Amino acid sequence: MKSNFTTIDLFAGIGGFRLAIEKFGGQTVAFSEINTDAINTYIENFSVCPSVNLGDITKIKQLPQHDLLVAGVPCQSWSIAGRNLGFNDYFLFNDLRNGHTTIHSWDIIETTERQKEICLLLLRNRRKKTFGPLDGNPLSLEQFQSLDKGICEQELEELVGLDILKKEKYAFAILSETGGGGALTEDEKLILSKHRKGVITPDELVCDREIKVRRIDVSETLNGLEEIGFVECLEIRYDFRFTKISTGLFGICRIFLPSSNIFPTLVASDSNDYITPVSIVAKNADDYRRDFMEHIFKQERYRKISKTEALRIQGLPVNFLLPEARNRWMKLIGNSVAVPVIEKLIGAIVEVGAFDEHIVG
Repeated sequence: MKSNFTTIDLFAGIGGFRLAIEKFGGQTVAFSEINTDAINTYIENFSVCPSVNLGDITKIKQLPQHDLLVAGVPCQSWSIAGRNLGFNDYFLFNDLRNGHTTIHSWDIIETTERQKEICLLLLRNRRKKTFGPLDGNPLSLEQFQSLDKGICEQELEELVGLDILKKEKYAFAILSETGGGGALTEDEKLILSKHRKGVITPDELVCDREIKVRRIDVSETLNGLEEIGFVECLEIRYDFRFTKISTGLFGICRIFLPSSNIFPTLVASDSNDYITPVSIVAKNADDYRRDFMEHIFKQERYRKISKTEALRIQGLPVNFLLPEARNRWMKLIGNSVAVPVIEKLIGAIVEVGAFDEHIVG
């Protein structure tokens, strides 16, 4: 079903909305975009005049007459959540989750069984509220020993030396009102005011609303206060070196197998996701994981997605014109909407008769 209706395309990117709109007979009378690469790509692919671009949305005083207003508003990339306990068609590289298809840094770096046990102990306990207010908390030596009496400082330091763990300053004592002299900034004064009985805890500060609103770098501010003698570190804790799931490990977040019929949301920064042409057939989870490490990961039989694959994933035509440089076309495609999703939405709007008065006879 097609209708005759007009649209304005805000936050237009490279025209994902427009592709879906034109499929149902819609005519885009104007678009708004500020990124130069996106503007040039939009104009080149849809053969429109640059003057049709309304430019910066914050400076638009009045919109042309139209039937439907669409907007691909800026968004954050989807997070990777859950425990990943399924027998997946991809392998996830991170130290914060655990499952049959999770690869940890201690699986990649040569470690002893004892070192693996300590890493798993931290993984299983760092999210417990008894160890701190965050979703993931570093643990002190004493806290490790409350879980395993045999753990010693040297074992933790060895894992720091392997770049699997890192040391963090967790608590600071306020030394004096005047410190080493010199005027304090407003941010430093605020940080000092957030103490509990003379002790400042960084993980509590990052949860503080006032500090969040003012966008204060807690770690940097505390380090500055320590340098000028206002505070001193009371407690050292240990955490994983890699604590951002979307970043992955050593430049790899996920590796997808040929059997996978899904691919994650594309993002403008070009994620650390790879694909492999190698299939795995295994009887159990242990064999599945071992075969992946031996025949795919260690032999580096994986690669980034191609431009054509990225276009198909996002539902764009494979002959869509884009810049040659990977970082430029990946940014444009990653910032685009998924065209098939928009087609479903526009199709539903047309189907309910929203533009009946404009239907072509």
